[in-house]
Amino acid sequence: MKWLIIALAAIVAPASQALTEDTSAAEATQCDSLPPSASIEVFSNAQTREICRAMLRVLDGVRAEDISGFSKAAYLLSDNGYQQGNYTQIARELVDIVRFR
Repeated sequence: MKWLIIALAAIVAPASQALTEDTSAAEATQCDSLPPSASIEVFSNAQTREICRAMLRVLDGVRAEDISGFSKAAYLLSDNGYQQGNYTQIARELVDIVRFR
């Protein structure tokens, strides 16, 4: 019985993952229609859109997961005392760092 449950779990889990569309790897072309995976819990949708716009101005091929990553970095830098609360400016500076690299 235990093996049957494990086998069923191995079959059902990948099938259910295939049903959910992964939009985090898709390229973000418009900041007003981002998937929920682009935003992090501590940011509002408006803050996420601002960071998205800062990224799209300069970078090509921006994905939702990139926006999420930059948002996390901006939040952590701000939380550790760098330009506290100015997430968009921090994200712009991170974009410049990536661009000049």
